[in-house]
Amino acid sequence: MVALSRTGRAVLEARRRETAARLAEQIALLTAEEQRALYAALPALEALSERAATYPGELPRGI
Repeated sequence: MVALSRTGRAVLEARRRETAARLAEQIALLTAEEQRALYAALPALEALSERAATYPGELPRGI
């Protein structure tokens, strides 16, 4: 069994916060129309993410 140390978890969480902050900054630069399109695409992106987590290394059909 492998587990992160307390320090490792703290580093991981800090990196996730930094990544989320950078992404939020980039999204803020999009036009309102682009932001709406991104928001509309979220369900499909979430489905792809769930599929990737369930079947790592496999691409959905048609890709």
